Amino acid sequence: IDISGNILLATVGMYVSQNWSAVTIPNEMGHVEEMKVCGSTILVKTHFDAQISSNRGLDWTTVHTSLSHDAAEPPLPTALSCLDPNHLWVAYSDGSVIAMQGDKLWIKLGVLPSNSGGMTKIAFVTSLAGVGLANGKLWLTSDGGKSWSHVSLKDEVIDISVSGDQSIDFITTSALERLQF
Repeated sequence: IDISGNILLATVGMYVSQNWSAVTIPNEMGHVEEMKVCGSTILVKTHFDAQISSNRGLDWTTVHTSLSHDAAEPPLPTALSCLDPNHLWVAYSDGSVIAMQGDKLWIKLGVLPSNSGGMTKIAFVTSLAGVGLANGKLWLTSDGGKSWSHVSLKDEVIDISVSGDQSIDFITTSALERLQF
């Protein structure tokens, strides 16, 4: 992101490039709070919804919360995960998760228990294995997000991140730990 708030993507190379191009974010999308890039696919979270572009930001489509929610006032997106262009996840403030897995159609997945809150972070290391962070608690899935199990830890979890070797690092209030998949 440049100093004017424009999102820039390299057109060649993974880390260093002399060929950068701006990604156009339409004004009606609002402020981008989180972005995941997988190849030419870009998944962004704004305060009110999630948007996806499969052509490096030339065109955008809203990820509809109506796919997984019946409420008059739909929940807000809270976290994104992108394994590759065919495996994308969006978590919501009510604890629900939807995913695009291969066929470009969004499907409803599992929901955390109602007292757990929505996930503030979500990360996958394979199309099946991932973790979510909700209210300082770690949640684990081994079926792509259809079901979630609470991981009992003595300390509150502050953050999670994917490591390159099919593992997820998580920071608790007292340590840095790793889940190996």
